[in-house]
Amino acid sequence: MRDNSQSNGITRNVIAVLMCAALYFSVLFSAFFIVNEYHHDCVGEECPICQCIAECEAFVNQISSGLIIVFIALLTLAIAADSYRMFVSLFSANTLVTQKVRLNN
Repeated sequence: MRDNSQSNGITRNVIAVLMCAALYFSVLFSAFFIVNEYHHDCVGEECPICQCIAECEAFVNQISSGLIIVFIALLTLAIAADSYRMFVSLFSANTLVTQKVRLNN
């Protein structure tokens, strides 16, 4: 039987996946709306379609700038991890003990 901490972890994972899916579809549908309504018959300054397009553009720009920051952070982390791995492999001593060689008399 599952204890409470495991069910909380599964619940959090499900909520995170649902939030990612909702964010993905909202960006996708905003982009589709912008593409479909870009050449509409505008009625002037107070055009509701133009206002909605402006809101969708602002939403997509805001989300995309946040994703760029996350991508740069992940790229920096990957480069740092690779540099650390290279540093360790270059400066770690290969000895008989580290290679677990059995020394018999």
